[in-house]
Amino acid sequence: MTHDSSAAGRPLFRALVGVRRATWVVGCGVLVAIGSVGPGACASSSRVSIMDPDHPVQSAVSLGVLETSLDEALPVRSVAAAAEAALRDRGYTVVSARTTDESARLEASPPGRSMSPRWRVDVRADGAGKTSIAVTRRPWADGAAARVLMDAILQRLNR
Repeated sequence: MTHDSSAAGRPLFRALVGVRRATWVVGCGVLVAIGSVGPGACASSSRVSIMDPDHPVQSAVSLGVLETSLDEALPVRSVAAAAEAALRDRGYTVVSARTTDESARLEASPPGRSMSPRWRVDVRADGAGKTSIAVTRRPWADGAAARVLMDAILQRLNR
């Protein structure tokens, strides 16, 4: 009696090849879908008017980050203090604050919840006499909540 191991193993081999091929096709399809969206597809621009409707502040949302650029040079430490006060007023605890004359980064979390979303506020002063403020909620972005926080920061700066 002879035993042909190659014939017995063929159906199993074909099944595995079929699974691998299907996985490869699905994986490539997912990568193509993600690549076609790209970073520009999640970007939008909107106008936010805080104190003076005649002089609205321009904001842009890109990849879950709400960024506002002010046309004047404000002290970075003052903007960071306004952001910290706005976060504390909403019950958040500032867990990290790094501030220099050129940039600042604050991170805040809700009290008593280590797994809840955290806020991050970045402030930058550029050489052209502008100040930019970026507000991010991680790990899940929330555009409406980011706008509310940005409004509170800008109101504290009288902008």
